[in-house]
Amino acid sequence: MRFESNQEYLGELLESLKPVAIQIAEMFGKDCEVVIHDFSRPKNSVVFVVNGHVTGRSLGQPFNDLMQILRSPLLKNDQLSNYYKTTKDGKTLKSSTALIKDKNGDIVGALCVNLDLRRMMEAQGFLSEMCKTISFSDEAEIPMQNGSESHSFDNLDIHSEGVNRIMSSIISKVIADMQVPVNMMSREMKIEIVSFLYDKEVFSIKGAVEELAKQLGMSKYSVYNYIDAVKMRTDGGYENGNEVHTTPL
Repeated sequence: MRFESNQEYLGELLESLKPVAIQIAEMFGKDCEVVIHDFSRPKNSVVFVVNGHVTGRSLGQPFNDLMQILRSPLLKNDQLSNYYKTTKDGKTLKSSTALIKDKNGDIVGALCVNLDLRRMMEAQGFLSEMCKTISFSDEAEIPMQNGSESHSFDNLDIHSEGVNRIMSSIISKVIADMQVPVNMMSREMKIEIVSFLYDKEVFSIKGAVEELAKQLGMSKYSVYNYIDAVKMRTDGGYENGNEVHTTPL
């Protein structure tokens, strides 16, 4: 087991999750990756990683699937469990994410678990092959029963006060990361902000364009123009309204 940790004190909430992350990884072994995110630093939210070789996660990377998770109707009790993802190198993952809230109820971080299923799927394939049977009446195979349940993201547009707060917070922190007053930002700086938010699907949250326009002191139509400029610089943009990620949260 290998873990990377930000040397800074992460605060009472996130710091207390480090032994939990290590324990989960030790329990499930080398195929289990555990990541802690700090959303006060959206562009560098990964602050703790155990077994980062599973997906290539490392310290200082940004979040990926947060917006999809926040929009999912399967998000219950601040957690979404057993959704599947596929990595760039073809690994099938079983993933779960728990959102971390502060005493005010604001989302400040997340604990994410990514389990590489390859070895288990190979074992499942072997067992399935060994358990094939036919009935006397015909040669139709009787399939094995599988009681497990997994979920992909459901992209329904669910808007809540909590989602609105984290969306607004991420936008304000991305703007602050530029370290330049808004009224002195160049067009390229604003496009850089829009590019990051577009890449992380923040604009898939209702009201995000208007919120960015308000924080940058411009019209929403100007924001849409910047989004169009970003789309022209990328390959393909969104697929069916949602960008496909190859690295989990």
